[in-house]
Amino acid sequence: MERNIRRRVFDQVYPKLEYVQMTNVCLPCPPGMLNYVKRLTIDVVPRLRPLISEELLSMLALCDHLEEFSLRFTDEWARVENSSAPISPQIVFLRHLRHLDITALYSVSLIEWLDHLSLPGLTIFDYHGLCDPSSQIPSIPSSLVSKYDEFLVTLSEKYFQSQLASRTMAELSVNVHLGFHADYPCHDAIYFVFRGVFSHLTSFTVVLDTPTHYPVDTQGARLNWVEVFSELPVLHELTIGGREFNPGCAVLARTVLFALSKNDFTSTPACPDLRELTVVKIPLSLGPRRTDWVFTSLLTCVANRNSRDTRIAKLDISHCLRMSAKLITELMGFVDDLIWTL
Repeated sequence: MERNIRRRVFDQVYPKLEYVQMTNVCLPCPPGMLNYVKRLTIDVVPRLRPLISEELLSMLALCDHLEEFSLRFTDEWARVENSSAPISPQIVFLRHLRHLDITALYSVSLIEWLDHLSLPGLTIFDYHGLCDPSSQIPSIPSSLVSKYDEFLVTLSEKYFQSQLASRTMAELSVNVHLGFHADYPCHDAIYFVFRGVFSHLTSFTVVLDTPTHYPVDTQGARLNWVEVFSELPVLHELTIGGREFNPGCAVLARTVLFALSKNDFTSTPACPDLRELTVVKIPLSLGPRRTDWVFTSLLTCVANRNSRDTRIAKLDISHCLRMSAKLITELMGFVDDLIWTL
């Protein structure tokens, strides 16, 4: 009799339970209390065994009304693993989930784990982590980024911050912050993590945020950017720049412009739909030799793209330094609309 009364009392409480925060994955008793939860936060702390994927997915499968989910790892080596005897791949359908927030440090396995989630209503995805130089970083599932067409990435010496947006659905956003060691090729991380969105990007902005230098200035880095741009078939707008005027911005600009000037995979330059190019806060004629100038790379880029199918329609260099009327004249023949100031 008393047990039945307690059950009826909890039956009235469950629909009012909207937020649950727990440490590690611990299935509550009774599990049905998760059915009406709208916000769930799990803090994973150091433990003797890793977080088992099946356990986490089984818990999420009970959250029929979940709208916000935050998964935070406090141990930098924490990871998600399958059970020793994995069953068939499990897909959890969370139709109400709007906001997914993951902090995983070195756990790139969390990106792979996202393949087990079906999130048709997701509008905000935040991910914070670190690039492990000993392993290849997996791509964010294309199902999570298929609606995005604008990409902003900010590069620093030890991290990159990226944002995905949609022109037609302003409420959508993906924010990824990945740290890496100083010698880690950041463009590799960009290529692998966001490869699923490249095919439908129409706008791409690359910003350098470092007071000293662009971390990588090698022939290999230039060819890696060629590989990135070869995956952007419908890119229409590209912006290259820095937050402040510094020599590192010039290095970044030369590297990117080189990639736009050639393509090792086809007979035409990368990004055949590119029509608008903006260069911001770049010293165009810095250096003792003209061959070292960003202007030389820029001129080569627009000249190599000067054909009916790949010609740059608008070039904006109005926020650049070290311009002259002579340099402007050299550019005019290769673009339709040149925006500049002396």
